[in-house]
Amino acid sequence: MGTEVFKGSRKSRRAWVAAQKKYMRPGGLTHLQVKHDDFCELLAGGYLCNCNPIRVLKDDVGRILALVENAGSYSPLEFLRSGQHD
Repeated sequence: MGTEVFKGSRKSRRAWVAAQKKYMRPGGLTHLQVKHDDFCELLAGGYLCNCNPIRVLKDDVGRILALVENAGSYSPLEFLRSGQHD
């Protein structure tokens, strides 16, 4: 597949940001599940995600809070930044 990065749709990217703001609270526990495609370089030991994974946020007992598809390639640093609050 190469090192191309998928941008996804604007609506999906906004939904992902909104889900993070809504469900990721200081002192809370939120699980992130990223379902990469089989061809993703990240799964083969690479450093970059080059697929369009499904992103799932779950609460502490495993209930799905948000599921977002077509939000583009994923960077683990993206999740770390979303936990910062004022």
